[in-house]
Amino acid sequence: MKAVKSYTLTLLLLCCTAVLSALTGCRKELCYDHETHGYNVTAHVIPEWELEWRRDYGFRADMEDMLEDIYHPSSTKGLLDGIEPVPGAGIASVSYHESGVVSRRHIDSDGGLLHLMEGMHDILFYNNDTEYILFDGLDSYAEAAASTRTRTRASFSAMFKDETTVNSPDMLYGAYVEGYEGVLSKEADSLEIWMRPLVYTYLIVYHFNEGIEYVRSARGSLSGMAAQVYLRDGRTGDEAATILFDGCEVDTANRTVIARVRSFGIPGYSYGQSLNSLDIPDSGAFTAGIEVMLPNGNVWTQYHDITRMMRFQPRGGIIIISGLSISSDEASGGSGGFDVDVGDWEDPDIIDLPLS
Repeated sequence: MKAVKSYTLTLLLLCCTAVLSALTGCRKELCYDHETHGYNVTAHVIPEWELEWRRDYGFRADMEDMLEDIYHPSSTKGLLDGIEPVPGAGIASVSYHESGVVSRRHIDSDGGLLHLMEGMHDILFYNNDTEYILFDGLDSYAEAAASTRTRTRASFSAMFKDETTVNSPDMLYGAYVEGYEGVLSKEADSLEIWMRPLVYTYLIVYHFNEGIEYVRSARGSLSGMAAQVYLRDGRTGDEAATILFDGCEVDTANRTVIARVRSFGIPGYSYGQSLNSLDIPDSGAFTAGIEVMLPNGNVWTQYHDITRMMRFQPRGGIIIISGLSISSDEASGGSGGFDVDVGDWEDPDIIDLPLS
């Protein structure tokens, strides 16, 4: 009788162990695989990157013809090669649910799964690999905007005293999806997005009649540019800023100094807007400056009105400033502008402060 009781107890313990193991395994599977096998609102985001460095508003051929007056055509092609941007390294999304809930997610640059709440959404997308870009107003898709960090330069003499001086922005793309309905399903819905540039590039060419041999290094400024861009529709804000840039290329053979400067474009401009509707004067709205370090340690500085060229190139393009000249007296003797310490020139002199 004792043997039967012992056998029965052992069998009961084995059954309990098996049941507990089965329950534990089932619970683990549900925990780890719930999002994959359960009903979800999941969108498979498929991005297409528009790799444009400028918008063509009918002024493109004219500016390229002007380049060919300075460069051999093969050299002109070399100037434009490699200026196109590359896709971002990743994508950030901000979804605005009809309930008022705002959710932020990240996916790879080639797309991925985006988990959402059931119901209606408006969704912003932008690349998340920027360094100098500042985002503001992300709690509202209508107010979400990007700006760039402020900076100073001791030698810079502002032409527009009321403009903030800023860094050139990083490459920024954006997409907006309006009225996306999240529906419960075991299968992910396909969501194609068009990542459109919100930052464009200006190729600035300073052409010297004489004195290029005295240019040891150069940097510059671009005044009158938009201080921010709205993520939803790519519209630029009305506030203007001056972009300070370094690292200009000195091309002694073609007597030029070359800069590639990124910008949000001109202020108060929207995609599809007619250029004739822009309230831009004939002069005085946009200025390109250049600072050249001379062999004697002085800085030669000039500012040039580029409003006429900017009127037809609101989002990237080619700016040509010709007729520059540095005399031998300026390079070897007296000051060609204002004196700055060599240490000041070599120091990038960048102070990053968020725009208010």
